[in-house]
Amino acid sequence: RGIQIHLLCKPGRKLSELHPEVKFHSIYFKNFILPLNVFLLVRLIRKEKIDLIHAHQNHPILAACVAGWLTGVPVVATIHGLLRKELGFEFIRRQLSKVIVVSKNSFTGSQRYLAIKNKTELIHNPLPKVCFNSVQPDKNRIVYACRVDRGHYSFIQLLLTQVIPRLHEVNKDISIQIVGDGNSYNSLLKTALKVNAQLGKDLVEPLGYKNNVFEVISKAGLVIGV
Repeated sequence: RGIQIHLLCKPGRKLSELHPEVKFHSIYFKNFILPLNVFLLVRLIRKEKIDLIHAHQNHPILAACVAGWLTGVPVVATIHGLLRKELGFEFIRRQLSKVIVVSKNSFTGSQRYLAIKNKTELIHNPLPKVCFNSVQPDKNRIVYACRVDRGHYSFIQLLLTQVIPRLHEVNKDISIQIVGDGNSYNSLLKTALKVNAQLGKDLVEPLGYKNNVFEVISKAGLVIGV
């Protein structure tokens, strides 16, 4: 209560689930339009008297740090991916007031950087345990949940073309469901068709975007998440 939240990002499927008091601003963050991103951020900060910026992913983090430097507003960043990619510039590491990491590996990596060593906190993003106990899981089913974009697709392709065929050799009942969407989803569909044709059965099942991923995860014998 008494806190105003402004969300700045591209519009997406989750937009309809926002709390009505959260104010949404449609902004496309990319480094090649960094000056525009910073201008929009600074204007919003001054207009709405923003007290704190919380940024995720490398492009918004850089824009937030520049805007924070210009306005004197503290910036917190949550790191979901590679630390060296999202905090690659020394300017970013010095400008951040706090860094939140979601994995032990990222926390260990943060201790190598003097600028963020003493201002990094580890906060895990666990899935609720109840989702794994709701139904009887299928021990032969693998679920892989991730964004299906260029950054993740190389691993997905390796998983489907190299790992799954070898697992199928020792377990004919093995299957895998891919949960997620992104700019490489059409490539995923083509790879799935190719692998299924090669193995003679539909064991690779791309599910696309799921509003409630727990319903899929709860039925799996193994869950892989990136």
